[in-house]
Amino acid sequence: MFYKLDIIITERNAILSFGVGLVKRKLPINQLNLETAQIIKTTLLWGIGYRFTPHGTLFNTRVGGALHIKTKNKNSEFFVVTDNIVAIKTAIKKAQSISNT
Repeated sequence: MFYKLDIIITERNAILSFGVGLVKRKLPINQLNLETAQIIKTTLLWGIGYRFTPHGTLFNTRVGGALHIKTKNKNSEFFVVTDNIVAIKTAIKKAQSISNT
C-alpha cells in the first residue's frame, strides 16, 4: 500500500496519494503557508506510510529529507518525504498565485 507516493498540485489542491490511491489526503492550496516551509530530516523511528508524529502528519515511503509545511490557520502541519522538494514548493507557489487572481 505504501510502495509509492504521488504528489499532485492543482490550482485548488495539493493531493497526496499512496499506492493505487486508497489512502490519500487533499489539502486546499490556499491554506498552505509556504513561509513556514522547511526541510526536515525524518527518522526511521517515525515509520513509513501515513503517520502521526508530534510535529504533524507524515507522508512517506522512505526515510529522508521531508518538506514540512504548516497551514495558514496553524491547525495542522504535515511532512512529505520527497527528492523533489524545490519543485513541489515552486508548484505550490505557482498554484497559489493562480488561485489568488
